[in-house]
Amino acid sequence: TFVENKSCYIERQWFFGFVTRLSVFTQNVKPFGDYSFYSFSDDATRAPVSDFTLSGFRFSGRFAYGEKEVHPQFYDNESKFFMLKYPALSFEYSYGEKDLLKSQFDYQRLNLRVEHQQRIGRWGYLAYIVEGGKVWGKVPYPFLAIPFGNQSVIADKASFNNMNYLEFASDEYVSIHLEHHFEGFFLNKIPFNRYLKLREFIFGKVFAGRLSDKNNEQQWAFPDRLFAIEEPYVEVGFGIENILKISRIDFTWRLNYLNHPHVYGFLPKPSFQF
Repeated sequence: TFVENKSCYIERQWFFGFVTRLSVFTQNVKPFGDYSFYSFSDDATRAPVSDFTLSGFRFSGRFAYGEKEVHPQFYDNESKFFMLKYPALSFEYSYGEKDLLKSQFDYQRLNLRVEHQQRIGRWGYLAYIVEGGKVWGKVPYPFLAIPFGNQSVIADKASFNNMNYLEFASDEYVSIHLEHHFEGFFLNKIPFNRYLKLREFIFGKVFAGRLSDKNNEQQWAFPDRLFAIEEPYVEVGFGIENILKISRIDFTWRLNYLNHPHVYGFLPKPSFQF
């Protein structure tokens, strides 16, 4: 798909650690190449659709007590929230209305997110991200809640690394990412590791939700290999970090939906971090 976004916003940092943003936005999505969007008529025949447009207002913010540099985007890849005393909270509410700035849909969406790292004595620390959201309205799949899959060879700890791109759709969901870093509690007992300084961690990721009937291909067709979420998707694994002080490797098992096309039950993936 081609996606064109336009927005204008006003933003305020109320005090260190709390910032909000009010935006007006419009988003146009078009098919690319030999791919097409399709709508269903009353007799269940398919007709191509040239594009989808959603416009409206968005209010977002983040609260991270004690942090000076906080961005109001709901997903902030540059955030430095690490070992803060309190969890970092993010929220985003979007409102769209049909015919407002050429919008084709009535739409509301609310997302909430909590992230934190909690030290657990000599056992290291637990990092967690809990996110939930809901979509109100009847909309095509580009505007539903789609979990982040990752089919690249590089691991992404914010994504589900054994999930395909655009594999699941929902209009209400909860996702949980847990990662416990032992910081060498076990590996330090191996003599050679005092030179290598390798560190171990374990993790688990869950995406649970549902897709209402009105958004489950009632009016617009899904692309191939996009499925409505049913039972919670789960992947677990372990990894080694601090490899040469610049990298880590994740060994991930996908526990369900193994009958979906072109999926892997187990994958090792490296990534880079200092």
